[in-house]
Amino acid sequence: MKVAFSVAIFLFISLETLRITLRDHFTWVKHYESFVKTFIDERDNERLIYTHIFLLIGCSYPFLVEWSPLSEHDLKSLLFKFAGILILGIGDSMAAIVGSKYGRMKKYIAPKSYEGLIAGIVSMLLFILAIIVKYLPNDLYNIERIAKVVFATVVVGVLEAVTKQNDNLALPVTYYNLLRALL
Repeated sequence: MKVAFSVAIFLFISLETLRITLRDHFTWVKHYESFVKTFIDERDNERLIYTHIFLLIGCSYPFLVEWSPLSEHDLKSLLFKFAGILILGIGDSMAAIVGSKYGRMKKYIAPKSYEGLIAGIVSMLLFILAIIVKYLPNDLYNIERIAKVVFATVVVGVLEAVTKQNDNLALPVTYYNLLRALL
């Protein structure tokens, strides 16, 4: 997985470099550019589109920096390795879907909704609960560990709602490090 993530990050950066330098010379670059522009973020600009690169780095960051072997029978191992995918793939995605479709109550700090915030946190907690029930039923009785995971998840969910940073990078780094500190 580390090699696959590293190669994918290298390819994404290479494609973005080619897009910038060869935009006017090859038609395939224009096709790639039109595809990538459908996924741009308000923080991207016309010259440099980095949302897709940061998303891949964010999803892979915990996996790349965590050196312990993956164990499906250890909650810490699962959460540490998949913190980026959990926060971006589940929490951030659910917050965006629910917030854009059903969000009515906007917060004062950011243009995001309370409905999206709650949906993101609840979806992550439900996914973690499903993992625990499926693979680690004995951890259901470890209330202290569960409380720490809930705390870290709520903190990073709130951070997602209020951050002005590129959340594709900030959230996985924060979540991974918070889990490492607490568990």
